[in-house]
Amino acid sequence: MDDKWLAFDKLLHLCVAFAVTVIAAAAGRAAGMPPSWALPTAAGVAVTLSVLKEVYDGCWSWKDLAVDAVGIAVALAVAVIGRW
Repeated sequence: MDDKWLAFDKLLHLCVAFAVTVIAAAAGRAAGMPPSWALPTAAGVAVTLSVLKEVYDGCWSWKDLAVDAVGIAVALAVAVIGRW
């Protein structure tokens, strides 16, 4: 499998990981979680879904997971900087 760093697939991974993290954090906050719980929980949800996606694909890609981690980190940084 040709797994390039600069591919449309990687952009999708970054955007989906970012979106999942933001949505999970928003759901946690809406459920009454303080940020100190909602943000790590959201990161855990995103990491879990990222790993499950790789398992489902049947071809493990560390590059996909690395880009997912960047998307998650950016979402958490935006939440912290925005004092969410």
